[in-house]
Amino acid sequence: NKLNGEYTSIAFKMENRATGIDYIRSVLSVEELEQETGFTFFSGLPAEVATEVKRQKSLGKWN
Repeated sequence: NKLNGEYTSIAFKMENRATGIDYIRSVLSVEELEQETGFTFFSGLPAEVATEVKRQKSLGKWN
């Protein structure tokens, strides 16, 4: 997401079923999600930008 000219990111890891767990407890960085899943996100961004964005947990900007 690009907010006011700045890229922001957040990831959520949740089970695919009703758990009753507050979504706030499911927040992690995209970097952490990549490590857990083996997926690569933001491959279209320059590497230095992607690295910075992937480390964020921008919950305040998300909600």
